[in-house]
Amino acid sequence: MKRIIFLALMAVGAFYAQAQSLTATLQQGDKVTPFYGENAFRDAYEAAENGALITLSTGNHMRDGYFDVRKSITIIGSGAFGEDETISYINNLNIYADDVRIEGLFIRESIEFREWVKNTRVLHCYAKNLYGSEHTNTIIDQCVIDNNNIRWGDYKNYCIKNSIIRESESHSTNATFINDAIFKIPGANCGYATYRNCIMGVDYWGDDFTLQSPGVYYNNVFFRYDDNAEKKDELAVLKYAQGCVHSDNTIDTFNHLYGGVIDLTAMPNTTALGDDETKVGPEGGSGFKFYPAIPRIISKKIDRQTDAEGKINVNIKVQAAD
Repeated sequence: MKRIIFLALMAVGAFYAQAQSLTATLQQGDKVTPFYGENAFRDAYEAAENGALITLSTGNHMRDGYFDVRKSITIIGSGAFGEDETISYINNLNIYADDVRIEGLFIRESIEFREWVKNTRVLHCYAKNLYGSEHTNTIIDQCVIDNNNIRWGDYKNYCIKNSIIRESESHSTNATFINDAIFKIPGANCGYATYRNCIMGVDYWGDDFTLQSPGVYYNNVFFRYDDNAEKKDELAVLKYAQGCVHSDNTIDTFNHLYGGVIDLTAMPNTTALGDDETKVGPEGGSGFKFYPAIPRIISKKIDRQTDAEGKINVNIKVQAAD
């Protein structure tokens, strides 16, 4: 019993220490204000005004529930990929304000675009789900998305580019996919949208795929997505519905492209499709960068003693995306 109580106290102590180590830095104009502790992110958000920047440390900034973003702000985490201690976690985000930018966050559950929000930018993030039927000028760039659930609706100018998507189905010409690796599109009749330079798997056991009208398909590579090993090396027949716009699309096999393994890590498939060094077809997901656009410390050295002049030598090396 004493051992159980001791272990429980240790777990509580570890959680408390982690929560206290959380920081959120609010920058508004030339003023910078740090917030600390379990509620650092919420406190920084409450103090923020439109146009503010909130920078989050690594750690779990919101373990459960939904967080509503109703201000036109930028939220940047330390990153969504790599070792656990380098990641900024948030559970859910609901976007209600225009001109919101989200970068470098691991979104455990979902991002939802609400009430005709405009000009949302999501970069360098992982998100389990994307939702929203009424939004415009939304760009998802260099992200890993488990499920793109934005299929029907009145949204406009919705674009996912340079990203990796486990499953996606779209039924709107207002959706555009550029240079993406999409592992699974359900059904033989691919949902219509604009696809350019993508690698896409179609979840179907039949012998052919039909690309739908009024879809637009340029320079894509399709493969049969199937957990059945018998199908992974089979080439399907690509067909086009009447009115479908298309050019330079090809068919390959799952095993040839991915070795029969689905891996939703941050590392995109950037291997050329040709057998030699010549680039053949698209490289879905290429152009991916791991880090957000803020400097992150990768090494530091601080002297333990002052020098003869009473000064301490500090050397900090940082890294940031271009």
